[in-house]
Amino acid sequence: MRKKCCLCSFLLMFFAPVLECWSKGILSYEHFGRLNTPAFEGASDNALSFEYKHDKKRASFDSFANFHARYFPQNEGSQISLREAYISRVRGKTSWAVGRKILDWTPHEKFWGIGELNALKGFNLMDDDQEGLMGVHFDKKWDRVQFSVLASGMHIPQINPTFTIKDGKISGANEWTNPPAKFVRFSGQNIPVYYNLDEPPISSLIFKQSLGTRLKYSWKKGAVSAYGVYKPENLPRINATGFYEQNEVEQASVRAKPFINHHTMYGLNVTQEFGDFTAKVSWDTIDPDHGEDGSFEFEAFKIKPVYTTDSFFTASTTWDKNRYMGLSANFIELLRGDANNTNVFAKKPKWVRAIGFSTWWKATGKLTFSANYRQDLVLSDILTRFESRYKFTKHVAVGVGADFLRAPKERSYWSPYRANDTVFSSLEYIF
Repeated sequence: MRKKCCLCSFLLMFFAPVLECWSKGILSYEHFGRLNTPAFEGASDNALSFEYKHDKKRASFDSFANFHARYFPQNEGSQISLREAYISRVRGKTSWAVGRKILDWTPHEKFWGIGELNALKGFNLMDDDQEGLMGVHFDKKWDRVQFSVLASGMHIPQINPTFTIKDGKISGANEWTNPPAKFVRFSGQNIPVYYNLDEPPISSLIFKQSLGTRLKYSWKKGAVSAYGVYKPENLPRINATGFYEQNEVEQASVRAKPFINHHTMYGLNVTQEFGDFTAKVSWDTIDPDHGEDGSFEFEAFKIKPVYTTDSFFTASTTWDKNRYMGLSANFIELLRGDANNTNVFAKKPKWVRAIGFSTWWKATGKLTFSANYRQDLVLSDILTRFESRYKFTKHVAVGVGADFLRAPKERSYWSPYRANDTVFSSLEYIF
């Protein structure tokens, strides 16, 4: 009898009445008009894109998914992103979710594209789209207190932007790929580099543990929260080794192998509303483990990851009026970290001291505009993006936009992408 009851409960959970269901697919053709010649060779001017969003609410549980894929016909490159995919259940003041879900523990990470807690979608590094963390997400509320937990035994690394190695040569999907050098300087000459990739077992990349908690206290128009999480880094680290050879071809032979390193993140956030304005201040620290891959065998030439601890102070003021228009002013300061590190296998902070502004406007039910501006006051980097979209019918829409990037100093994180100024457009079929 007990087995029958358990079976009935299981079937009811999956066949319970659907209270609300929303799904949307977008198939689009995208064109990129290059205003300069990107540093990365072979960047495609056209792409085919498919995006799918799903949100279903049942009496017993909810499900949500967001998937995006892009294909470049010219260089046969592709990009794939599963931003979120989870099932969830809410009962009173207790909720849980299982799957890949974006955490809201760091309110300014999205605007500045930091990508340390949640990964970046990475199709374009000027986007602010994120990818969630895989695991069990649990939330419990008691009046003004909220306690959250993340626990996981599986990790999905960020894969965009990335590059592949084939026959010693490096290729990538688009101009936001930043591959290692193709030549090295030896005895006054440029010597070509021949790369070999030691592919690690997939299990060594994905079966990684995460554990984190957040405690939040709220009052009428504000809240304060503190969090800490120990998790895999979103981007793999790389060990490399090599030697100079003069046999049939004069070249530098380099062998590389990626591995997953863990880091600890912790921080404090304060939020306060003032009428139509919301102010937020945050402090976040990213402290990486000094991980080693014991299975990798080094030769005479060694390149190992460089580990640095980064701390940021961030602040913002947001004005949101009736969901038809919004404005925000933002600030970020690197409190601790090495912004001058030139090692190709080191993580370089994206910002030293920067201000940023964003706005969006839903002019009509069919026409929307958005703009984003970020400027580093120390490095003189300037990133600007404009976008607009017009929906002609229920199934047809067009979009236009532009990316402009200025990075005059070589030590800037953005310097490899300084020629990526682009005017882009898209034709969408919605179903």
